[in-house]
Amino acid sequence: MSDALNLYRLQQLDTRLSLIESRQKAIRDALENNATLSESKKRLLEAKSKKDSTEIALAQKETESKAKRIKIEQIESTMYGGSISNPKELQELQQELSLFKKQHALLEDQQLEEMLLLEKAQLDLHSAAESHQLILSRV
Repeated sequence: MSDALNLYRLQQLDTRLSLIESRQKAIRDALENNATLSESKKRLLEAKSKKDSTEIALAQKETESKAKRIKIEQIESTMYGGSISNPKELQELQQELSLFKKQHALLEDQQLEEMLLLEKAQLDLHSAAESHQLILSRV
């Protein structure tokens, strides 16, 4: 009798497991075939991609700006260090310094623009994530 009871319980567990697996498959299929959810996921991935690319662009601008700032400091050090006494060389260094300062100012403006774009991208990503979670909770 105990073997028959164990076999019966095993069959019940097996039946229940089959029902759970079929329900999981139905849920998975519903999630995969849901157009709203797919669109939301696509929007979320696009927002993340936009944020990531903006972060990379900002980092590049920061690196360029730092390089320009270092070059400016080197030129100023050379100019004011007293090692160059030729007025023509000093004038050339002054022109070069002026050029680097203009480029540095332009890079700083571009950095500010990238920061604003990054802030917008972060807000868009946050909004897309909230929207996606809302859609997921409804499905």
